[in-house]
Amino acid sequence: MIVHTQITVDPSYGGPARTVPSLCVSVSDQREVVLVSRANERTERFLLKRCSSCDLRFVNVADRSNGKLSQIVSENIGVVRLIHDHGAWLPNNIKSFKAARKHGLPFVLSTRGMMEPWALNHKKWKKKVAWSLYQKKILMSADMVHATSEQEAHHLRSSGRVKEICLIPNGVDFPEVYPLCQQKQKKRLLFVSRVHRKKGLMLLLEAWAQLRFPNWEVFIVGPNEGGHREELERYILQRKIEGVHFLGSLDDAQKWQAYADADVFVLPTHSENFGVVVAEAMAAGLPVVTTNGAPWEILKTHGCGWWVDIDVVSIRSALEEAMRKTNAERAEMGEVAKKLAHEKFSWPQIGREMNRVYDYILKKGPKPDSVI
Repeated sequence: MIVHTQITVDPSYGGPARTVPSLCVSVSDQREVVLVSRANERTERFLLKRCSSCDLRFVNVADRSNGKLSQIVSENIGVVRLIHDHGAWLPNNIKSFKAARKHGLPFVLSTRGMMEPWALNHKKWKKKVAWSLYQKKILMSADMVHATSEQEAHHLRSSGRVKEICLIPNGVDFPEVYPLCQQKQKKRLLFVSRVHRKKGLMLLLEAWAQLRFPNWEVFIVGPNEGGHREELERYILQRKIEGVHFLGSLDDAQKWQAYADADVFVLPTHSENFGVVVAEAMAAGLPVVTTNGAPWEILKTHGCGWWVDIDVVSIRSALEEAMRKTNAERAEMGEVAKKLAHEKFSWPQIGREMNRVYDYILKKGPKPDSVI
């Protein structure tokens, strides 16, 4: 049995809340998995439904639940083989690490972008204290640290001594049937992610304000975080910017319809360890514009998007080039993106690779190529 711990699986929390349960499902094809996390009532029902079709058990814990994880491990002594924790600077990281050490279990840590330079500088002084109190020990003592991109692996190496790193990307929950594009009057630039300062939306608006494409619109999808949407809306009013629409949070079916209705996807982010929405947009057949704050050089090398510097001029130039292309040219780029996404970001494939890493840690298999 492998025990996974994640702070929450509420989708509004961001990418890890979606990718961690999917990773657990993919791993459970070969071994029993328990996912310990917080969830709202609706999300818990959804997860329990997913668990019914595989060897995955979900345990919902309260915000300040103490000892629950240790209790699960204690009740399954001899069955639990390893604890796999997700994130950094969080209460679950401390509890998971302590439980692993208490019971003499190997400990795997997926930092989920929380050790990236942008994240380290966010609330910097608090993190300096946390680093000295517990986070450094957790990172350096982990039997394996999981990175989802070469960029993240590099930053983890530079943070200090880690035992070993496995490089395994996130995956995409591909829809069984892709929706068709609905009839629309204008072409669409689509952003999907949290509406947060980290995501670079102000850069997007500044770039958009300098462009003149009246037959295009910008659609912004995602939950408002920290009042950032209100900041953006004030900027739009002050600059009298037209053609920008906020759709708020969408469920999965609505999200994939938004991808289907779009012509170009844009993520002008300051920092991502992976950026699962980029992989989703690729899977939906969209050319992508993103920044080198995200690990997506593959867009540039395979000719299916733009990977640019984190500034207004670079983003504006990429958007202009994308919008000036013909429908056929964008469709051709989208087909390349879709093929890449299905080749590289399939959850069953990722689950098999993670299980090889677990076997290696437990001395039941050879060192996989993903361990670097």
